Amino acid sequence: MLEELDYEISLASSGEEAIEILGRQTINVLCTDFQMPGMNGIELMQQAETVSPSTVGVLVTGYPDFASDCNADQHAQYLLLLKPFKPDDMVRILGQAVRFSKIRGSLGTVGA
Repeated sequence: MLEELDYEISLASSGEEAIEILGRQTINVLCTDFQMPGMNGIELMQQAETVSPSTVGVLVTGYPDFASDCNADQHAQYLLLLKPFKPDDMVRILGQAVRFSKIRGSLGTVGA
């Protein structure tokens, strides 16, 4: 679906592989699940910020309580996409993330 909307997609099978890709390629948006083997999505986002500061994170989670806690955290550096979601929800969130990434890139340095 995203490729049909002209998004260029890179896939990683682990958080470690995602960090390697971020080190080699310009990635505007990093979309990851919170719960995954090895590092979780927040750990991935934290590492990604050091490797690619203009990349905007989208954290996908099925835990609404966790999402509420994240929204209360003023230091959250990512957008949330709650499961279950509709394709339109994903397209909307990814569109916002791309716009934020372009703003970050034009500023040069990201401040929290």
